[in-house]
Amino acid sequence: SYAFEIKSGRDKIERANFQTKTFSEVFDFVFLVVDDKEQFSNISDNIGINENEYIDGEINFDTVRKAKRNFELDQFKQLNTLSKAQLIKILEIKEDIDKTKLVMDILNAYSESEINTLFKRSLKEKYLERWKSYIELNILNS
Repeated sequence: SYAFEIKSGRDKIERANFQTKTFSEVFDFVFLVVDDKEQFSNISDNIGINENEYIDGEINFDTVRKAKRNFELDQFKQLNTLSKAQLIKILEIKEDIDKTKLVMDILNAYSESEINTLFKRSLKEKYLERWKSYIELNILNS
């Protein structure tokens, strides 16, 4: 799973450090998209940095540093990122129970690797329709 955090030159490095640390607990790869690579050069070395430039009406991206895979994911935080409906779908249950109980039931039923796979699958399902609509509107119809 991938997370992208967009930062401008007006953003504070402290905030970027906090956000990327938090994202690193949930996502396999974390990237900062910045307009000033120098401002964010001291960010953790597992964070990828992509610099963007606006030239002649187009945005160009340059990979300054590739992200390194995070192997110490927090499954509790991954699951809490998901909605209650997504958790119910993972457990394939019909009853409406407390979100905390759903999270604990999944943590007890699945391995760390399985939870990471379920997390990614849930995100993919959530955003798949939005992505298809975006492609249709912005690429296929252009």
